Amino acid sequence: MKYKDEHTTEQILAEKNQLKDIAWALKHRISRWRVQLAVRAIRTQARKNGLDTMTDQDINSLIKKTRAGRKR
Repeated sequence: MKYKDEHTTEQILAEKNQLKDIAWALKHRISRWRVQLAVRAIRTQARKNGLDTMTDQDINSLIKKTRAGRKR
């Protein structure tokens, strides 16, 4: 005898796969949200430090200096 709430194995597996897909999507959305928060915090701090008014030459110089420091 089958009950109304009884599911077939295929239905259960399909629902399990849907849950996995939802969990994966949620994990990636949370990751993106955390990155956006970090970028916002970095930009806010940069504005406070006056870095938002740097010229292209200043930016390129800072990049060059930072890269040279990493090679050590």
